[in-house]
Amino acid sequence: MGFHGPISKNAAHSHAWDTVLPSRALSHYKIPHVLWGDFLWAAAFRVPTSCLQSIYFVVPNDRVDAAAKAISTYLPYCKRSPATQLGLPSSSGPADFPDIPVLKYEHFRIGVIPKDLVAFDPTDITRTTTIECDHTSIPVPTLPGLLDSCADVLRIHKPRLPSRLSIMDWFLGRTIADIQREYERKLALCELAALAECYTLLYCFRKKERGYRWTSIKELPEKHRRIAECMRPENCMHFLNNFIDSGKFQFPEDSDDDVEDSGWEDDEDGVLDDYG
Repeated sequence: MGFHGPISKNAAHSHAWDTVLPSRALSHYKIPHVLWGDFLWAAAFRVPTSCLQSIYFVVPNDRVDAAAKAISTYLPYCKRSPATQLGLPSSSGPADFPDIPVLKYEHFRIGVIPKDLVAFDPTDITRTTTIECDHTSIPVPTLPGLLDSCADVLRIHKPRLPSRLSIMDWFLGRTIADIQREYERKLALCELAALAECYTLLYCFRKKERGYRWTSIKELPEKHRRIAECMRPENCMHFLNNFIDSGKFQFPEDSDDDVEDSGWEDDEDGVLDDYG
């Protein structure tokens, strides 16, 4: 995977550097993982994000505690925090995530996310690739894999806040406070997925390749159709609809595409052809 966005390659490499040691720890203990959140977007896609306080890794559900222990063992100065409230990137506020262990790491925090929360399986080698830094291969999701995750989360974790308890809630002993906590968790996960999808659509496509510029799937560039073919069938149209003009929006006729495309967007164009 290459670097594509507007921040410099050196800056992206610096962000990747911060993730090397915890990634090495997980690899040393043979725990499948992928980088996630702001450090993924900055290091892999050169996204100009300023929310670089927490390094997230996604691991299998049954390896969460093992991953936290592996990092604290490999890096003795990393201590697990007792906090259970966590503000995920872009979330409107902290939500209760006791299932995401958080470790204090130098100037950052490390969060270990169970795969089901972001609908991404780090053991699926067809959905993972790597970025290289300091002789270390840091696992990251492929572009179709990340887009599938975003679409799945937005569908699976769609937040709904009922006005009263259902019979099933009452039978299970759930309270309004329990429902509110679950709603806040789903909202945070969906906001994270929406931001990830937005960044991906913005920084993995040139200006001429994004937005509602086409009237049918047949008119879309080959690049878009190839990405869709690598996605799960239930998510293809969710992705393609980001480019199909419904008649509600038109780009200005005097839009100067060539000016923007002469900058950061045309460096390392060839790398973007490797989607899988």
